[in-house]
Amino acid sequence: MIDLKLTPKRLREHWGYNRWRYVIFSLIALFGANLLFTATKPQTPPEKRVDILVVAEYANSDTAEKWQVELLALLPKDQKEANITTTLLMQGQEMTIMQLLAARMAAGEGTVWILPASMYLGLAQSGAFIKLDDIIESFKLPKGANLSKTRLLVGKDDKN
Repeated sequence: MIDLKLTPKRLREHWGYNRWRYVIFSLIALFGANLLFTATKPQTPPEKRVDILVVAEYANSDTAEKWQVELLALLPKDQKEANITTTLLMQGQEMTIMQLLAARMAAGEGTVWILPASMYLGLAQSGAFIKLDDIIESFKLPKGANLSKTRLLVGKDDKN
């Protein structure tokens, strides 16, 4: 009859031959758990979130965190989240950044865009933006918001 008793010698041999299997299994289990928890994290609906896209020559995470806190304090109470994403503008990469911005605009990303004036003017003159004069009443703006101070005129034939 075969002796199948568990002994320290047999455990050492088993561990010696099968250690790599346990390591690989552990890594796969950790990766699977990470994927499960990140993929099933509840997402804030777009109407309860403000996404700010900033195009700048440098990024400062401390400033972005400060802006997020200040922005959440200014927003109506039903807004749950404010995200600030920075795209770095490097010399010689203007066309690549413009293509990236065009793709993001086409995908409907971003609630607020903060762009360098030259980039904004270039996009506006090419027709990337629409006039909001006719539809501004449909937006749920906070009480006391004065948009007359935030207008930028583009083109020679604009009269606003």
